[in-house]
Order: sequence, then structure tokens, then C-alpha cells
Amino acid sequence: MVHRSKLTRRFTSTPGKPAIGVLSALVLFALCSGAAANASSDDISGQPDLIMDSPTKTANDANEVVLSQRVNEILSEYSFLPAIGEFNRCLVNDQWRTPAVSPWQRIASSASIQRPVDENIDQELQILLNDKYWTERKLKNADPYLHHVIERLKARNLPVELALLPIIESNYDPAARSPNNAVGLWQFVPATARALGLTINQWLDERKSIERSTEAALDYLEFLHADLGSWPLAIAAYNAGPSRLRHRIKKHGQDDFAIWDLHLPEETHRYVAKFFALSELIARADELDVALPAADEKTDFVRIETGTRIGLDAAARLANLPTDQIERLNHELITRGTPPEGPHEIVIPANAVSTFTTNLHTAIENAAPLFVPARYHLVEAGDSLGTIANRYNTSVDDLRRLNNIDGSHIRSGQKILVAQQDEAMPSSGKGKTPAYQVREGDTLSQIASMYGVQRSVLANSNNIDDDNLLRVGKILIIPARYLPAGKSMIRYSVKAGDTLSEIAYRFKVSLKKIKDLNPLLANARKIQPGQKVLIPTSGL
Repeated sequence: MVHRSKLTRRFTSTPGKPAIGVLSALVLFALCSGAAANASSDDISGQPDLIMDSPTKTANDANEVVLSQRVNEILSEYSFLPAIGEFNRCLVNDQWRTPAVSPWQRIASSASIQRPVDENIDQELQILLNDKYWTERKLKNADPYLHHVIERLKARNLPVELALLPIIESNYDPAARSPNNAVGLWQFVPATARALGLTINQWLDERKSIERSTEAALDYLEFLHADLGSWPLAIAAYNAGPSRLRHRIKKHGQDDFAIWDLHLPEETHRYVAKFFALSELIARADELDVALPAADEKTDFVRIETGTRIGLDAAARLANLPTDQIERLNHELITRGTPPEGPHEIVIPANAVSTFTTNLHTAIENAAPLFVPARYHLVEAGDSLGTIANRYNTSVDDLRRLNNIDGSHIRSGQKILVAQQDEAMPSSGKGKTPAYQVREGDTLSQIASMYGVQRSVLANSNNIDDDNLLRVGKILIIPARYLPAGKSMIRYSVKAGDTLSEIAYRFKVSLKKIKDLNPLLANARKIQPGQKVLIPTSGL
């Protein structure tokens, strides 16, 4: 819905012409009461319905022609007013409204793949109709991402109903994983994903990226269509693989055949039948008494290069949005943050970009922490989601969401992702108190030795005396008055996975200061385990 403030500017009439206020009222009345009667409801055609107080009132054809001619005569005298074909909004209740068109209506009105004649399609359609509540829930799941997929299909001149495939593949769940390790909206196995240019490593799984997996899927579908010559065959090949389709076509040995003649696996036959059943259900929704989801606001989003490592919690805070809203757009970030060596890209809702970029600039200037590493808990006998949540000061709901767990069942040996919350950096009031962020494997003795202070002093200063209570990401205060005289810096030994940015964040000093103290490492693309890095201990 588009809202515009009510026009308040007053115009005066000129001799021989009606006042603009009267003219505007006349044109609006004429358009809303007559011309709208034949307007299409599909915004793809560029002629959305006009909102009328009495939509049941229609004029006969002759009256409509006369009305249109008269309105255009009036408009021709005022060149600054829009032509009748462009005047597609009416002022109702002091607001300008554009009729919302749902993505389902766009699919129904623009579908172009011809439906094959087969009883399998009828059977799948009946399955959908037998449980309409379940069917409507499945369609609703597509809401956050369907707009994007449709826009990309339209931009590439591909059949818009291909946007239905992720319903069958994953129920439009970017985090979906099948037993054979197919992942994401489009359910790519690793080999196919990599062949299509998607990155899969310990930091990223772009099969879960909405935009990048969609581009890869459309590339693949476009290739299959060009290779096999028809969309039904391309859809079948998406499920069964192109080699199998080519083999079956060659074995069939005839040019004129239906897809059902190829003796494909039962799963593939059902896959194709489900696709066409869904397409038919959407096209005939009113007739079949199926309630399609209403038109929601489009979920437009933007990929932003931050220039520094950033976590999802920090990104949500900078964008002033709930964390789960950022998570839904960044499922590909396995550790809930950008990779140590980049790319440092985060996807943000378009309407929050300005807020995010402004706050990001301020955070970088102030050297504010933007990334807290996630950690994994290895489930042991007797563990439950509740005990794990208590141990890591998080909630069961967060654990379920992060690990895609529906119920409460976990098993010994399973790895549970635990998000570490951003913690405020301790301050002495003058910004001079050294601080250290705990990482995996740290002990109080190791940290105390690193700074040259006694273990008991470090433990007492942080009210902690048990290594088991050292939580990854926790900030420890290093009491400056106990530091050895003249100890203004420490020598840190690089560990696997470290970067200069992470080290700077962990020790709460600026990256620039570390580079200044370590000129040989300043321009190194990657630092190696065992290298020594000088770290200042007194402020930023």
C-alpha cells in the first residue's frame, strides 16, 4: 500500500477555466466511478484496479466511451495533469492507495508453461485440496522470499511459475537440509552447488543464501531448458538430473513424446505432477475455494560490504531490527558472522540501510565490537536443551532456532551452535584498563601468564576461579596496577584461525595500533599460527 499525505496546496481559477480543486474532484469522480470498471487487477499489465466506494456500480459501454472522451478533453487543457491511463490512484479517506497485488496473483496471471494432460497431476491437486489448511500454510511459508524469486524470474524472462519449485524442494526454508545433504531453498547437493559457483566452507554455505542460491538455480534451470528443449523436461531434470533425462529420451527414440512416456523414477513423476498441481491450484484458487496468502509488503533487501568482520547480533543492533529478522536474510553465515578473511558482506532490509550504514560508520570510528565468535557445544549424556541454555546464558528457543531443531530431542555427540552475546567492554573511566576476550581453549593461568600477572589476581579481579566458568567471548579485566613495571605491551602467539582484526577486537585495541607496532604484518594478507604479535596493554 502506498500512502501519500493529503494535498494541501490551494490553486486559484483562471478566467474561462474551472478552479483546479473542482477540476481535480471532477476527474477523480469520473475515474473512480467509471473508468475503473474495466481496469485490470494485475499490476503487471500496468493497469491496477482503482479503489472505488461502490465497486458494484458499472456503466454501459457507450457511457464509458463518452465519459473517457470528456475526461480526456478536460485533461488536455491542463498538460501538467496525468493522462487517464496513468491516473491509477484515487483519493480515499485522505490517503492515496494502490491496490496491493499478491505474488500469487502475479503467478496466476503470468503463468506460461502449458500444463500436460495427466491423471497424476489431478491426483496431486486433490491431495492439496484434501487438506486446505496445510496447503495454505505451505504457501504462507514462501512470504519472506517469494517476491525476490519472482522479480529475478521476471528480470531474466523466465516463466514466473518456476517460483513454485522451492515449495516442493524445501517449503521455502533457506536452512532446510535433506537426508542426502541437499541444502537451502533450492536444495543443492555440494557437488552441484560448487559447479554452479556457490561457496561452501567452514564460514559460508551459499546454498542458504536467498539471492545467490536463487541466481544459481535460475542459471541451472535455464541451462536445462536450453539442453532439453522444454520446461516440463527441465523441471524433471532438476529433480532427476540431466544425464538421466538425456538417456531416457535417447532410449525412447521418438521426437513426439510426453514426459510420462519416459519411464522416469516415481519420485520424478510426482515431482513434475506436484509442480503443475500447485500451478493449477493458484490459477483456480477462487474456483477451488483456496485462500491464497494476502499481499504483504515486499521484503526488499540489500547486500552491504562492511569493510570489517561483523556478527548478526551487531548487525541487528546497528539496523535497529530484531536479530531474527537479520538471521532470516543471512542463513549462509555459518558462524553467525562474516568470515575472518572476508567477504565482509551482510544482507539488510532495504528500509533499514540508512540506519545501518550510519550506525556502522560510528561504530567503526569508535572501535566498537562488531563480532563475537559463536561456539559449539558437544552434547554429552544427560544434556538437554535446557541445561545447555543455562550453561551458556541463552534460551532454549534461541538454541532451537540456531540449530533448526523442532522439538527437544538431541543426541550424544551432536554439535549445538551457541550464539555468544555481545558484551560491553569494561572501562576504568579513563579508557586505560587492559581487557581480554576469552577464546576457545583459554585458561586463567595462560591468560595471567600472557600479561605477567598472578593467576589469583586475575581470578579475584574478575570474580571467577574456575576454568570451567570461562565462557568464550567473556571479557576479562586485566588489573593495570598489578602489571609488571614498564609492561606496556605483550607478545601474543598467533593461533589457527586468527586474523589481525580478531586479535585487535579480542584485546580491545585498535587495528591501526596493532599494525603500527607490527609493520611486517601490517600488509600481510594472512597471518600464520606461531607468529608473534605485539599488543599494547594501555588503552586505545
